[in-house]
Amino acid sequence: MSDGNKITVFADGPFELSGDVKVKKQDGTPIATDETVYLCRCGASKNQPFCDGSHSAIDFEDPGVIAGGKLVGTAEAGALEVTTATHGPLLISGPVTLQTADGATCEGARAALCRCGASSTKPFCDGQHKDAGFCAE
Repeated sequence: MSDGNKITVFADGPFELSGDVKVKKQDGTPIATDETVYLCRCGASKNQPFCDGSHSAIDFEDPGVIAGGKLVGTAEAGALEVTTATHGPLLISGPVTLQTADGATCEGARAALCRCGASSTKPFCDGQHKDAGFCAE
C-alpha cells in the first residue's frame, strides 16, 4: 500500500521521509519536492520544517517509538504530501509506511506528526504545541 513512501523515526533525531515526497506550507506554497527529506521533530530547528541538527545541541531525547496515536486511512498510490500547519504539526497525506527506531512498522495514509518535541504521543501530535508555544510557519 505505501507505494514506496516511507517515514523513518530516528531515536533522538529527525524524521526521514523517502519516496515521492512533496512538502508544502499550509497555504499550498511548495517548499520541497525530493526523494529524501529530513524533517525536524524536536522543535528547535532554525530551518523549519527541515532538520538542521539542533536536536543534538538541545539534547533532544525521544526513543523514536510510538507512544500513542496512529496512521489512519488507506491510499493505493501517489505522493507522500506533507503540509506544515502554522505553529502546529506536520500533516501527512498519501500512502506511507512509518518505521520506528525499534523496527516496528505501520501503514496508512493520514496523520499529524509532532514537530514541536512536546507531544506525549510522539511521533504523533497530541496538540501540546499550543501549550509549548511552538512557533513556525
